[in-house]
Amino acid sequence: MNDHPRDHSADHIAVTRLLGLPALGPRRLRALLRERRPTEIEHDLRRGRRVSNDSTDLHEAWTKALAGGPSDREIASRLATMRVAILGDIDYPESLAVDPAAPAALFSRGDVTVIDRYRRVAMVGTRRATEYGRGAAHDFGRYLASHGVAVVSGLALGIDAAAHRGSLAARTVVNSSARTPPGAAPPIGVVASGLDVVYPRLNSRLWSDVAERGVLVSESPPGTEPDRFRFPLRNRIIAALAEVLVVVESRATGGSMLTVNEALQRDVPVMSVPGATRSLASEGTNLLLRDGALVAASPDDVLTVLGLTPTRHDAVRELRPVPMGVDRDVLAVMGSDPMGLDDVVRASAPHSLGAVALALGRLEAMGWVMCTDGWFELANPSSAHSVP
Repeated sequence: MNDHPRDHSADHIAVTRLLGLPALGPRRLRALLRERRPTEIEHDLRRGRRVSNDSTDLHEAWTKALAGGPSDREIASRLATMRVAILGDIDYPESLAVDPAAPAALFSRGDVTVIDRYRRVAMVGTRRATEYGRGAAHDFGRYLASHGVAVVSGLALGIDAAAHRGSLAARTVVNSSARTPPGAAPPIGVVASGLDVVYPRLNSRLWSDVAERGVLVSESPPGTEPDRFRFPLRNRIIAALAEVLVVVESRATGGSMLTVNEALQRDVPVMSVPGATRSLASEGTNLLLRDGALVAASPDDVLTVLGLTPTRHDAVRELRPVPMGVDRDVLAVMGSDPMGLDDVVRASAPHSLGAVALALGRLEAMGWVMCTDGWFELANPSSAHSVP
């Protein structure tokens, strides 16, 4: 259920304004908030008083920016679709407040209370994900959410988006004895820009769905563009919210590995989904396994690390059309390796070449099979052999 924004206080207006000042980032503001409220900091700056040990030039830049900045009415208008929680406030998520690098303020759309009400697993990976990686992220996200575990991710293209789409497709597990809260867990999205600046634009609908069904959070005030330096800062929040971090596909370097480092600094268990040894998309995840990361061969492995009881036979809803007749027979012979048409025909005997070719076309249209350079393979290997 969506938690509608409330009227914003003078401190909410002030903290939003302060976060927009040059070089007054979350760390500096967090230090200032230990001693005074945002309105007091703004009051002192407007009167030319020093509020920190930073340089005189920086204080002058802050004073100048305040003088030419937006009015209270303009800021309130920008905040109209979101909530603001200041570090130390009662409505600031407790699980994030205890982090040593907690945001000075948290902007949210949706129900921010879900952060403290659900178990949480962060899922990250490359933007340039393979079909295998996107399918695995979707399956993990759907299964975990079905078992009452909220999926935390960054809403980027690739693995992030697939994990959240999976969690949005979840329904309650069948086995009522599972030790999880009732109902599927809502998604938690953490973004680097202001909540009114959707990035990437291709995920605009996903942003809205996550905010409507769960919560979307950012430490950046409204109007903030997705500058490159903000993404590593966002990654620390993802790690801080995680009880377990799962890396699905990742290059050897990049944002996912930065999130891994943030998780390790917080003693958050890191799990890695094994991938093909020749795939660049799996180079980082396989290196993590080599270096001692826990294996996430299935979502049940993640539940076990969380201390939850896996329920291997619980059903989740499959959104693709169910193959019937010859389509079902052809799908059943597909293995984990790509197969040529002749291989599929031989394995599908006594079905004819024409029947198998037509079946493969239908399976590809339904999303069960993909064809690359004449080779057929499962589009979602982990669920293709659990057809209802």
